[in-house]
Amino acid sequence: MTIEDAAALSVMLPKGTTPSMVPVHLQLYNKARYERVCTVQNNSRMVGDDGVQKEATAHKFKLHEVIDHGLSHDEIHASAQILREHRWEQNPHAFWRQPVVFGLMPGPRQDSSGIAYHPSSPASSVTATIIFRTSATLLRTLFPNSSYRFAKTDTVAVASFSVQTLKNLHWLAGGGYDLLGLYFHDVQYTTSTGEIVQGTYCPVMFENLADPILFGREELGFPKLFSDIAIDHDDRSKGVSEARVSWRGAEWAKLSWKDLKKRPQEAVADVAAIERTTENSDRAQPVTHDSTDGQDQAQGLFVHKCVPVSDMVDRGKHRADAEYDVFYLSYFGAKGTKTTKILKAAHADVNINDLGFQKLPTLHHIVKRLMEIPVFEVMVASIVEAEGIGDLLGARRLK
Repeated sequence: MTIEDAAALSVMLPKGTTPSMVPVHLQLYNKARYERVCTVQNNSRMVGDDGVQKEATAHKFKLHEVIDHGLSHDEIHASAQILREHRWEQNPHAFWRQPVVFGLMPGPRQDSSGIAYHPSSPASSVTATIIFRTSATLLRTLFPNSSYRFAKTDTVAVASFSVQTLKNLHWLAGGGYDLLGLYFHDVQYTTSTGEIVQGTYCPVMFENLADPILFGREELGFPKLFSDIAIDHDDRSKGVSEARVSWRGAEWAKLSWKDLKKRPQEAVADVAAIERTTENSDRAQPVTHDSTDGQDQAQGLFVHKCVPVSDMVDRGKHRADAEYDVFYLSYFGAKGTKTTKILKAAHADVNINDLGFQKLPTLHHIVKRLMEIPVFEVMVASIVEAEGIGDLLGARRLK
């Protein structure tokens, strides 16, 4: 026991322990040792019949359990786990994700201790957007439930495809990734109390990196899927830009911006249909502008969260363990972001191809519906460069 006591102390009072931490860590030491020491002492008394009548203890004594308890233990491992669990409990608001047995997982909104990042240099983004008029009657079939509707009762609605490149992300050690999102604008959501919330709805989003897909689905409820996204940023100096979206080499979408010209930032707010930076899946994006001609002024985003049932029996009764709508209030207007450059395209194209099950085995049903969305008129096509991104912590569960 003395050797185990020393091992536990070495774990609970590691190098770097401050005087203010000692009382708490000694309590953890007591938690790690007290019950085991008492059990071993009691077993030792029974083994040695130390002043205790055999008749009173014989029925309680099981030799194999005493041996197992004494020998199948490593104090270093046991104490280290108690210290880990203590550290995990220090931040009750931290995000927990699979696999939970390894503790808090670092991601866009926290480090491995559950603490928010404070990067020394801001992240940056390049957002290429095509805002267009389309069929409201078709878009309505992509709403998840009857709480959603367009603010205007019409057969025409406004939607946008947005391709975004995120760079210098602190949580990716300075790396980044790309995404493609579909957005329905000027959408209203009616809660169970009759409150009407207005914003933009995102039915699907594609990203080319697994980490933000997992974090966005589990933490935020975003409808994220994987696809490779290749963007020709270098061609912008020539007045053109192009994004190609594929899955294992099967290209299913191509978006292009042509005749790009730089627009003075002070003139942006006066544009009839504004170049809106759409948002990255895992953080709110820059640039907020007043908008008209079908563009909602609300900066919030709706997503529908669904966590499927695992049990086969329950699956016949319920399709999800959790299913509800989430509203991110400042999705398109994150504080601390700054637009650095705006390019407006004179022409833009969206080409989506349904390649079928053989080439898109897990995406073909989604790509088919995306291909059905008509582009009546391109309202605005733009590319916006910005510094800084938000953290998407302002979520509200809608009921």
